[in-house]
Amino acid sequence: MVCSTYQQGGVKVSLSDRAVVDQFNLRFPRGMREQLKDMAMRNCRSMNSEIIFQLQTAISNNVETKKADAQA
Repeated sequence: MVCSTYQQGGVKVSLSDRAVVDQFNLRFPRGMREQLKDMAMRNCRSMNSEIIFQLQTAISNNVETKKADAQA
């Protein structure tokens, strides 16, 4: 079976749109790749989707922290 879509950070992206998706090579500290692989398996995600999810969560938390600090 050939899929015409894939998951990009929880959003289905058609393969024809793949050219507009940014790519970035990343070096992991020793052991981090295995941690991400385990997290992805537990969350039923690809490693790419898990990395995107974790980055989005961290960015969102950072924005919320800055908003809270500004209100204090």
